[in-house]
Amino acid sequence: MDTLIAMQDIRSGLASIADRAASGESFIVVRNSRPAFRIMPLDQPVPAPGIKTKLREVRERLADYTV
Repeated sequence: MDTLIAMQDIRSGLASIADRAASGESFIVVRNSRPAFRIMPLDQPVPAPGIKTKLREVRERLADYTV
């Protein structure tokens, strides 16, 4: 499962996020309360085009997200 991360967290912790991605962790970056893009390790398979996270799932994951 991808970890949700806010856009402002990238600005302050890019090195840490890059290290975590290199270790295999994937992130969905949230911008203006909406998923904007994914950060993932290079060796991880790319999701098939057209597959989107259900809005309900995103809202549930955002509800649990704390900075």
